[in-house]
Amino acid sequence: MTKTMNWPAKAMYIALALALAFSLAAVTIAPSQVDAYSETKWNKVTSPNEDDMVIVQNADVIDFVASADGDYIVAILDGVYAWDGTAWVEGGATGNVEDVLEDGYGDAVFVSEDAGVTWDDFTDEAQEEGIYSPMMVAMAPDNADYVFVTGYADAPLTGNQDAYMVIGSDDGGDDFSDMVFDAIAGAETILCIAVSPEAGDAYNVAVGTDGGGNAFTGSIWRYKVGGTFGGSWVDTTLYQGFDNLLAPTAGTKATTAVVAIAFSRSSMPMTPL
Repeated sequence: MTKTMNWPAKAMYIALALALAFSLAAVTIAPSQVDAYSETKWNKVTSPNEDDMVIVQNADVIDFVASADGDYIVAILDGVYAWDGTAWVEGGATGNVEDVLEDGYGDAVFVSEDAGVTWDDFTDEAQEEGIYSPMMVAMAPDNADYVFVTGYADAPLTGNQDAYMVIGSDDGGDDFSDMVFDAIAGAETILCIAVSPEAGDAYNVAVGTDGGGNAFTGSIWRYKVGGTFGGSWVDTTLYQGFDNLLAPTAGTKATTAVVAIAFSRSSMPMTPL
């Protein structure tokens, strides 16, 4: 004898089947939704420690730049090294030696080639060209090999903390060259730096200054890197259009400091640089 399932039982089994189908669909869809969300939201980071992939424990990151793909990162740190009166030694972050530099200026250059998972100390490469107090770092947006660092020249070895330098590298920081900014611009204080995309087989580097403390003398200096670092700095007040902006005639508003510079992302550098 064949049994016939009553209607309430049929409804229950149909409901269970639908619920199972929806749950399986949710399991299939959920991972892509979670991944997409996790990549576009802000996440709270715990206090730095050696297990959380910090560069150097207790050292501050005062500036950094990353390549377009995020793999290559150059960072300026404060608190890694310090001056003990005769030499630069490790221990700035632990307080074992005195940190004689002003707040906001670093003492180390670190590089990562794996998106920040591991880091290498490139401080010696910067110090070999005279920068013992790095401040800012910039990178060509379309070529991570071209890296530029600004900072104090040889301070405190010479006691001349007013001499600012720019050094450049065309191999990602393995070797730097002195771009001789202090010899051209004198005591002008560098407040910002930017690098253009490649244009005409060259890169344009620009720095903004406050004129070394002299009133109404903020400037933009431009350096063209065409495969080597044999160029020279040019004050853009010599360019038509910038002369009235940065070095106006008497009785008009004047530029006291240039605090930010940006190049367009096109293949041509920002006019007139």
